Amino acid sequence: MCIRDSYDLLRCIFTIRDEIDSIELDTSLTPQEREHNIAAVGGRAVAEQEGWLCVIPRAFSWFLECYPTATTADVLDRFWQEDEILCMPCFFEMMGLDQLMEQSCETSLTIFNVRKVAQTLLTMVGNRLLPQLQALRSGIDDVLPIGSLDKFYPQELCEFMCGKTVIEWDKDKILTEVFQLE
Repeated sequence: MCIRDSYDLLRCIFTIRDEIDSIELDTSLTPQEREHNIAAVGGRAVAEQEGWLCVIPRAFSWFLECYPTATTADVLDRFWQEDEILCMPCFFEMMGLDQLMEQSCETSLTIFNVRKVAQTLLTMVGNRLLPQLQALRSGIDDVLPIGSLDKFYPQELCEFMCGKTVIEWDKDKILTEVFQLE
């Protein structure tokens, strides 16, 4: 599984959470209607491309090939299981978030606890990523103060940080410029 797939899976969790949030926050619904609507999201077939899946264009094409009758609840359940068909470990283990379910006090990922697990996930990732992002910003600030970034065009900043996107080298250039051979 590549980083893009991992991003899609995380996006899936948060998009499902957003759909559940909109149901939970709808004050016109009775508690029974709210629970019924949430259960309906869980029972919706993923192949129907409705609701949360519309926001994630073809992110689950590989999943649908293996599980053509999957529902939203099946997708959430798969996050917490090893997958023999796709030969991959549990998604949370793969992302280094083994303690996620333990910290959220849940034993499985369901449509009814996806909000709580998503919040725990945000907190954990934030605690891990925030120091790294702050260190990156500090490092960039050492080389190029943040206040002076507005003086550059985006293309210039991209080239400054990432280098040129097209490298034009031939055999002679490599020998002379890299190995300093004539």
